[in-house]
Amino acid sequence: IMFASDLPPGEWSAILVGDYWPGAGVLDVLAAAANARQRSATHLHGYADQLRAISQAHLAGQEGATADAARHLFSRGEEQARATAERNGAKRRSYESARQSVAALRETLTQIADNGNAAISRIQESSAPASAKVAGIGQVITDAQTQARAKTAENAGTVLSGVQTVLDAQGADVSARAFAGSHGVDPVAPRPPCVEALTQQVTARLTTAGADSSAAAGDCGGTPP
Repeated sequence: IMFASDLPPGEWSAILVGDYWPGAGVLDVLAAAANARQRSATHLHGYADQLRAISQAHLAGQEGATADAARHLFSRGEEQARATAERNGAKRRSYESARQSVAALRETLTQIADNGNAAISRIQESSAPASAKVAGIGQVITDAQTQARAKTAENAGTVLSGVQTVLDAQGADVSARAFAGSHGVDPVAPRPPCVEALTQQVTARLTTAGADSSAAAGDCGGTPP
């Protein structure tokens, strides 16, 4: 599994929340998308204002079929520009909402990782036998991943709600979940690993850490003078 490079600090953060962690790049993409939609909305509203100004300045006092047709065209152009601007505004709000939701999720997952790392450190420093340490650490990881999964699912619901707002604004007859699925995005958070797999992973990690510590201690001992 490849984790985001900006995971919360901590030796065990990757296994605690790595499967659920949205990288900072997600925030950058959402911010850029929101800014782009804002620029488009502003431009289109400005264009609509120009059309209205031209119509009022040059066609307001004119009469006849040609003038009526021209006023109709300008009015229609203004309405279309404003409608498109409103759709861009809806997308901007959706992107901003999604960014805020993702940022909040990162904060929550960071706290979960901090708590998990602290709990695991206490277990590692205890005098409990190795089997008890493995079981204790496994339980901490399971609890952390369960919390992370619940928060991620909640976050996905918020994001999907924003996507649905955009789809509704465009008049698309499709649900946000179906739309995400058609683009290869699965909004369902991954499930935690089974107990057996987790136990093996923790045991291997503790064994490696123990071997590293022994090697380091041997090197520090050196040869007596």
